[in-house]
Amino acid sequence: MKTRLFLLFLIFATLATAQDAAFYPKLAVKLSPLSALDPLTSTLAGSITYRPAPWLGLHVEYGWQHKLLKSTGHTSRLLNSRYYELRPEIQFFADWSGTQEVYLALEGFYIPHTFSLEHSYINLNRRDIRFDSADGNRFTHGLALKGGVQFLISDYFLLEVFSGFGYRRREINIFNLVNPREDNVHNNHHLSVNPYTQPGVKHRIHLSFGVRIGGVLARKKLER
Repeated sequence: MKTRLFLLFLIFATLATAQDAAFYPKLAVKLSPLSALDPLTSTLAGSITYRPAPWLGLHVEYGWQHKLLKSTGHTSRLLNSRYYELRPEIQFFADWSGTQEVYLALEGFYIPHTFSLEHSYINLNRRDIRFDSADGNRFTHGLALKGGVQFLISDYFLLEVFSGFGYRRREINIFNLVNPREDNVHNNHHLSVNPYTQPGVKHRIHLSFGVRIGGVLARKKLER
């Protein structure tokens, strides 16, 4: 679904921008609609971009917790979920003379997530441990190198599409276990662990793509 929306936005923006721009957006606010489609940490993400120079953009995005999608499968077991997303970014524009601005960016991201569990289990030291309830947290952070295009649809409206890849580190902790006990029913094989609650640290390749829709708050003329 995200890929199809991404392509539709890209086609629309390409058709809508054909003339040269006499300015660049010095200050803009944006929304990231695709962030609401994440089944684990769905957010309403807003951001602001400040460009002290035509070639440089300083961007920060904050995602407020929002449950547009109903949790299913493993994620439906997470109770009392609390999280947010913070994404600072520095952008380097290679072309800012027209209505299609191409840039490279380095993005950092930090996603703290706390939750609780009831009547669940985890695997510790090759032992399946059941419990009545427990608390947990999940910290995700990393860096991504991205490339994007910003389309100036009009003097006060813009559309941005981007994609990239990088590194992601995820750490999960489970604590405050109530009535922990070793599972003795499945002695010959281990229970299938929940990847969203299994304690430990994971290192992964991070893939990123998205769309931002924005409004221009301040413009500055380009020096020809």
